[in-house]
Amino acid sequence: MKAVKRGLVFSSAVSMMLTLVLAGCTTESKDAGSTKNTNNQETKADTAKVAGKDGPLEPFAKPITISVMREDNPSIWFPQGESIKDNILTKFYEEKLNIKWDVKWLVERGRSAERLDLAIASNDIPDMFEANAAQVYKLMKAGQIQPLGEVYKKYATDSVKESFGFDNGLFFKPVTFDKEVYGLPITQDYAGGIQLIWIRQDWLDKLNLKAPKTIEELRTVAKAFIDNKMGGPNTIGIGLQNDLGLVLDAFAHAYGVYPDTWLPNKNGELVYGDTLPEMKNVLQTMQNFYKEKLFDPEFAVKNGDKVTEDIAAGRIGIIFYPFWGSLGPPMKNKLNQPEAEWFAYPIMVNPEGKYKIKNKSSTSKWLVVKKGFQYPEAAVKQYNLWYELWQGQHSAFYHGNNQQAYNKAQEDFKLYPPFWFDPPMKNQILDENLREVIASGDTSKLKSEEAKKKYPLIMDPKSIYGWTEKMVVTQSYKIIQEQLQNNLVYSAFQGPTTPVIAAKKPLADKARMEGLIKFIMGESLDNFDAFVDKWNKSGGKDLSDEVNAWYKTNK
Repeated sequence: MKAVKRGLVFSSAVSMMLTLVLAGCTTESKDAGSTKNTNNQETKADTAKVAGKDGPLEPFAKPITISVMREDNPSIWFPQGESIKDNILTKFYEEKLNIKWDVKWLVERGRSAERLDLAIASNDIPDMFEANAAQVYKLMKAGQIQPLGEVYKKYATDSVKESFGFDNGLFFKPVTFDKEVYGLPITQDYAGGIQLIWIRQDWLDKLNLKAPKTIEELRTVAKAFIDNKMGGPNTIGIGLQNDLGLVLDAFAHAYGVYPDTWLPNKNGELVYGDTLPEMKNVLQTMQNFYKEKLFDPEFAVKNGDKVTEDIAAGRIGIIFYPFWGSLGPPMKNKLNQPEAEWFAYPIMVNPEGKYKIKNKSSTSKWLVVKKGFQYPEAAVKQYNLWYELWQGQHSAFYHGNNQQAYNKAQEDFKLYPPFWFDPPMKNQILDENLREVIASGDTSKLKSEEAKKKYPLIMDPKSIYGWTEKMVVTQSYKIIQEQLQNNLVYSAFQGPTTPVIAAKKPLADKARMEGLIKFIMGESLDNFDAFVDKWNKSGGKDLSDEVNAWYKTNK
């Protein structure tokens, strides 16, 4: 099975579709107006070549208003007088691009997908909004949104194109129909799906144990934690929740299997990882762990929140989480137990003693524009400006405010404008620089405003948030960069969520999860073929047909 190597490259097809040699001169905007600025020093503008006054960062000649939908998130901090509708960053877009955001709907947190489905059904959609793959397909088929490929080619800065062209244009594939692009990706860090072991290092040290590299070593460590009651009489060796989280992926990797992933077989057809005979070895091992009480006996009725409570209370010693794990349950544990130490390690090696780890595309939503909206290029321009705020010519303004007047907002500061994205390689570049400065102590080598903001936080021994960032910078992301990033496996299906997939996948997923949990809790693996048959009858066969139909023309 071939691992996919990541890279900031375009495929020839995507290059033809999405790139353009932009002519003209470089422009630089200067901060002015009423918006507060805590740092007057700004880095050089993104080297975007523009044509006349119609360039990637040029404001519209007249103010334009764009209707959007926002989630009402009460956890986001705002200073008095500001809100999700009107704040320092929404004003910044108005000043720099002449774009005024009009919040058409303010939706209860967690209800935006439901509200958007209703809007699509009634053909009452905002000018610009986020949509998942199934919604983009539905909108495109109904003629409710417009293609964005041409405005993207014309207006996107080189930096935005580099970000979105990551890994041969992977992010555009689910929203490309008849060679037309209907959405701009809302990207996040590419490594967000990579499984890592996060483990109570203080427990390891007390028991004079090393971090596990194999399934058997994992069993030994988990058993030692329980036998020695490291978390008290109700110690849980390995955290597991009722959707199996990343635990299933990590155990499957030890057997060279990739759950919930479509990969080609020897005949060139895509097959679903959970249905392969090799999956029985994975499930048998997890069943053995369950029988030995290395997992929580009540995992089947515990969601992520319940497992987090156990971690926070200091009862769990091993969890499988992404690189940002320290910002999650371990931070809550450390707040309750300051002496707790969590370290990150690679997951168990595969049968060859190597790493070929499953990862997923870091994009699950796209920015789309209502058909008939007069200024589709605004979608691209506001993305260009966001990039400049994050790590371009306006980064001193953004990070300076985030560090000072808007310090209480912390990472939520990026939620102030309606739309944002993380460049896929952002953390890798940032963390590599931070590790260099942490080692040398030479702060003159900090390369970005974000690095300048994070470094003193990381070096503050009293800051819990600094501790979480330090764990990411010096441990988890270091592991990914040095050991895993060139050994990743992706699903070969990256196509659209068609009506068949949208209708059948929830049913097939339900049958899959019910079956997997039953096996882990003791059902005989002699029933595996019946499990596969039920999955097929629940929609899996239809999924397979749909996926392979796409694959034949998109290999």
